[in-house]
Amino acid sequence: MSYEIGVVVPTYNCGPTLDSTLLSLRRQGGVDIEIIVVDSGSTDDTLGICERWKVKVVYEPPGNMYRAINKGMGLLQAKWITYLNGDDYVFLDSYKRLMSLGEAENADVVYGNCDYIDRGGRFRYSVRAVPVRLLKRLSLQSGVMGFAQSAAVFRAVAYEELSKFDEGYRFVADFAFFSKAIAAGKRFSRLSGPAVCAFRIHDEQLSARHREPMGKEVAEVMGIASWKRRAWGTIALIGWRLLNLDHYLMRLARVKRVGTL
Repeated sequence: MSYEIGVVVPTYNCGPTLDSTLLSLRRQGGVDIEIIVVDSGSTDDTLGICERWKVKVVYEPPGNMYRAINKGMGLLQAKWITYLNGDDYVFLDSYKRLMSLGEAENADVVYGNCDYIDRGGRFRYSVRAVPVRLLKRLSLQSGVMGFAQSAAVFRAVAYEELSKFDEGYRFVADFAFFSKAIAAGKRFSRLSGPAVCAFRIHDEQLSARHREPMGKEVAEVMGIASWKRRAWGTIALIGWRLLNLDHYLMRLARVKRVGTL
């Protein structure tokens, strides 16, 4: 069975990493994939790379990444959709695995585990996504999403029903979208097993450069929570971290090993 998925790639001067992103999309097995790059005025070789890969490019003025994503998603025709940053990539069979589970469990959103890499693409660490049973408390009561956006796909009909990504947020519209989906009772499924994507971490990304405004937006999404809700959220966060204890220990061991070289 072949699955259809549409992927939006928002870009702005993503030349150094975009080839690997588009390669990972083109090499997805068992799926028919539609790719739309939404560029916000790149001055490097981003557009040339898109032409070489023969992917559709549309322009959206800079200022809000989620406005660009919404524009691209409005052009997609697939039943399942997602977006992928121009410096991340997905592993060979990721979308097939995610959508197979989504169809089997009639889910609206499916997410999996994620690897984290550095600017040069070297592996840094992994994070095991939060189990569905902890997802609601973690997101709505602790302000933590529990999985990487790039490790998730969702149905186009759910995206429309939830009024797309809220462009009132500059930094956390994905967190707001998934939180709204949880609150609306949308069905989530978690894919176990190997990571489905690699998320690149570096000092220039939005999450690194705008921690304070991001925190304010997260607080706005959550609203005012009672101490009981915050306590349950903290318990869920501790539970998720305990499920990742082996990964934390491996990260600690790796840091110590690198420090002794």
